[in-house]
Formats: sequence, structure tokens, C-alpha cells
Amino acid sequence: IDLVLRKLPLSQGAQVRTFIGELRDIAQRVESLNAPGFGSTAERLNASIDDLQASTDWLLEAQAAGRVAEALAGATPYQRLFGLVLTGAYLAKGALVASEDGLGEKRVSLCRFAAENMLAETAALKDRVIGGAESLEAARIVLA
Repeated sequence: IDLVLRKLPLSQGAQVRTFIGELRDIAQRVESLNAPGFGSTAERLNASIDDLQASTDWLLEAQAAGRVAEALAGATPYQRLFGLVLTGAYLAKGALVASEDGLGEKRVSLCRFAAENMLAETAALKDRVIGGAESLEAARIVLA
């Protein structure tokens, strides 16, 4: 809730957008390296960052339009989405440094595993952020 209602809207989202740009730089470095050991890491990381960007934009638009309850309904999946993207990006960043040293096979393998097995969740989480409020409201009858 704090992430969505307080931190995200700071400077109309400029800080989060800048941070997302930094994550895109990491994905670009993986893509530029074009090393076979990374598998589809760059593609998966770029897709997950796109999911984070779309969710961020939607949450900012919803809050600006006064649809705070809809934004709040997406708070938990947004936090998970953000965490998964950070996991993928920072594992990639560590693997890039290790691969430059020639000592990174384990880090590259872990990075690839996370990208190819965990980052696929971000598309579903984006859908929950953007479209989950209506179904959550409909479920109130059973959740109350």
C-alpha cells in the first residue's frame, strides 16, 4: 500500500520511471553481450520490465483520476511484480560482472534460471494490477 500510494506518486512517478530506465540498461547490456549462457535472459527481462512499466503507468493514471480503490487492489501484485523484476535484473547485473571476470558460470546459470522460470509470472501480475479490481470487488460477497 505504501509503495503504491506514497512512493510511486512521488514527483509524478519520475523516480520510479528513472529506476525502470536503469533496469532497462541492465537488460540492454545482457542483450549486447549476446552470450549463449544467458539463454533468453535479455528477452525475458525486457518483457518483465515492460510489464512493470505498464503496471506503473496504469497505477499512476488510476490515482491521478481518483480511482484510488482500483489502485489499491493492485498493490500486492504490483509489489510482487516489482520484486520479480528486481530479482531478474540484479541477478543479471551480477552475472554480467562475473562473466567479465571469467568466473561467472554459476551466476550466469542462476540468472538464466530466474529469467526463464520466474519472470514469466510478471505478465499475469500485470494483468492482476490492471484488471484485478473488478474481480476483487465481485468477490467481496464471499470474502466478507
